[in-house]
Amino acid sequence: MQFDNNINQAQYSNYVDANASSDIIGLNKYLTKVFMYLATGIGIAALMSYLSIRLGWVNALYTWQGGVPVAVSGLGKVVPWLPLVAIFVISFSANRMSAQGLKNAYYGFTALMGYSISALMAVVVAVNPAVAVQALLITTLDLAIMWAIAYNTKKDLRPMGSFLMMAMWGIFLVGIFSMIFGSTLGIWYSYAIVLIFSGLIAYDIQKIKYFYLSNGSQGETADKVAVFAAMSLFIDFVNIFLAILRILMSSRD
Repeated sequence: MQFDNNINQAQYSNYVDANASSDIIGLNKYLTKVFMYLATGIGIAALMSYLSIRLGWVNALYTWQGGVPVAVSGLGKVVPWLPLVAIFVISFSANRMSAQGLKNAYYGFTALMGYSISALMAVVVAVNPAVAVQALLITTLDLAIMWAIAYNTKKDLRPMGSFLMMAMWGIFLVGIFSMIFGSTLGIWYSYAIVLIFSGLIAYDIQKIKYFYLSNGSQGETADKVAVFAAMSLFIDFVNIFLAILRILMSSRD
């Protein structure tokens, strides 16, 4: 992704602890910009999921018989894959987009993600709405903790990040094979997702710091990196949220 390519150009060896930097105010403003993009994306996804349930758009994801969903529809089989397709399309098209165009694409991606998880959210809300609120609060707390760790640590998180990226692809492939062969994944899978993506939040935030301290916040590239950083954090957040939802739901069975 463009976010990774730009961050890796930063001079890690010349990194200065943010708390000792003369530009701490500028760094905080840049991180705030990223956070606002992230918060807006989460809000759009939540609104889209809510509207899909409230207005019945989620019904298009199933085939119905006698008012009861009996199978996943053709659209229902396609929609869960669309956010992944969107990630690759946005990544490969970023160089041809303006910063504003990239921001619009990101917001479109978050709306698509909201629709793709609306079926799961409909089930959760029908069974126990409080679980969704609990999962959101736990995920937000996790984000805050990882953000604080990444902001304050002097340790280079690149080695951990490389390991977590490999683990992420491994867990992704396990999920794909499970879907293809119809096998059931244990609760360990959800716990693994929480651990992996929590670590990636810290890794992504430190990359943002490195980029800013080496390149600043001015120019088209800096604006694009802020959007890509928000998208990476959004993906981390959603994966943790869904995993915690599954953990909480399984504990109530």
